[in-house]
Amino acid sequence: MSQLFTGKIHFACIPSYDEMTDISYFLLEKAIINRIGLNLNYVLTVHALHKYPLRDYLKDGYIPFEIVDAPWVAECRKIIEGVWYADKTFRIACVDQSRLPSIQNFFEEIIGHEMISHIMFELEDLHNMPADFYEFEIKANQFCQIIINTPNHNNSMPILRLKIIK
Repeated sequence: MSQLFTGKIHFACIPSYDEMTDISYFLLEKAIINRIGLNLNYVLTVHALHKYPLRDYLKDGYIPFEIVDAPWVAECRKIIEGVWYADKTFRIACVDQSRLPSIQNFFEEIIGHEMISHIMFELEDLHNMPADFYEFEIKANQFCQIIINTPNHNNSMPILRLKIIK
């Protein structure tokens, strides 16, 4: 696993236990429909737990999440399989054959939920961590375009921090 797809789902107000249960099932349903794995809150991989140690994030108005290839694996190698890199411009040429459009669709579907105010998303390379992220505030339907237009390092995915808004 060299890529880490993590973030925080922020809520418009702190959900009750029952509301959080409903939201969790909603998020998992959308992940399944889009054929991506989704880990929430206390069920994160070891790499994601370094960023989000076990604690009650809900009292702060969000829960951490991690996107992985499938519900039964702890990596995101298959998600970026099929990404074409431009030879000399250090940009991604095409994401159509990858599963990144599925992530975009997932974000488009969940951002409309009345309880979700915004989503913070980070795309990191675990082996080559530059000091700076590229940071953008975007709509969910701009996700793939931002990845294509953002310079990358050594023909890998760009290092991004995105605030996805309604």
